[in-house]
Amino acid sequence: MRQSRKRLGTQAREKLESFIKTGVLRPDQRLIEEDLAEKLGLSRTPLREALHQLEMKGYVVKIPTSGYVVAYHTYDDIKDIFEVRVALETRAMQLACERIMDEQIARASEYLFHEKYSLESASAMWHWNNLFHDEMYGACGNKLLISLIQSVRDKDRVINMSRTFKLNDFPVIHEQHQHILDAVSRRDKKAAASAVKRHLKMLLEVYLR
Repeated sequence: MRQSRKRLGTQAREKLESFIKTGVLRPDQRLIEEDLAEKLGLSRTPLREALHQLEMKGYVVKIPTSGYVVAYHTYDDIKDIFEVRVALETRAMQLACERIMDEQIARASEYLFHEKYSLESASAMWHWNNLFHDEMYGACGNKLLISLIQSVRDKDRVINMSRTFKLNDFPVIHEQHQHILDAVSRRDKKAAASAVKRHLKMLLEVYLR
């Protein structure tokens, strides 16, 4: 029974996490247990376990006497996230310049090809975007560094529901991805680091917008 409750709590956490990432649940929104339990078809026990897990991951905040609210990222929070991303991702691409294999370059190129022809669809664009980034991070060959990047990007995704990306931002993102891949393919560490910094600076400006 304990394992069943834990499994239900994990399933509820994954569902609520998805709601937060996609904007179904908005920043600073109060989470009413009764409504969520009914929406998810669960009892309060696994729901509370799910909310506790989300609190530990930084997706929700517990307010005394008021229950949980969806975490709200301030201007400084967002800047902090991107400062860490710059440090981690530039190092990852410098290592990728040393370690990337031809098949990884080929896969990343294929993802960018599909990304280029998906710029009119946000969901398709982000699908190929994520595959591209995962391939490039994997090329650094450092499991701990990859884990740290994914952890920070996971926090970054909390901001997604307040994103203001527009369709005309997507060609710029794609062009910047191409610059990153070109630099890594040439094994040019300096160019790769510069390309990553330009890309993250642009994303930060969009998030703050």
